Amino acid sequence: MGYQIVDVDPKDLRFTQTSIGSKFQSPYRHIFVERARENIEKGLMKSDEFPPIEVYKDEQGIMWSKDNRRLWVFRKAGLTSVSVKLLDSPFSRMPPAGPEREEMAAQDYFPEVRGGVHQVGITVHDYCADDDNSSIGILVRQLRSM
Repeated sequence: MGYQIVDVDPKDLRFTQTSIGSKFQSPYRHIFVERARENIEKGLMKSDEFPPIEVYKDEQGIMWSKDNRRLWVFRKAGLTSVSVKLLDSPFSRMPPAGPEREEMAAQDYFPEVRGGVHQVGITVHDYCADDDNSSIGILVRQLRSM
């Protein structure tokens, strides 16, 4: 499957799910989406610390996201430009044609966050060593010092 990396405004991307989990999956599985949004807003994290969102542009020119948690974070954080991987062909998660897809195509649509939007700390503190120099390890040390 071919692709190109392009920068887009997250508001121009659409969700492909009606709900998302409140935490990321591996390797960020201990970070809540709400905490990631807060950290981006505070400058503790940057969008490029995550892999580019995979998107597909349909026949109407609408770009659909395969990575709904990241899109939720970037849109809620108010980012105006993120790198995406624009795929040459659709992926299996495309919402089927019909009323639900039309609702999801609206620019102001956001999926429900399953498990609630968490305002409390993240559990990653217990999973990162003090000498972990990855962006997540650095973030954990910053959060520990707050």
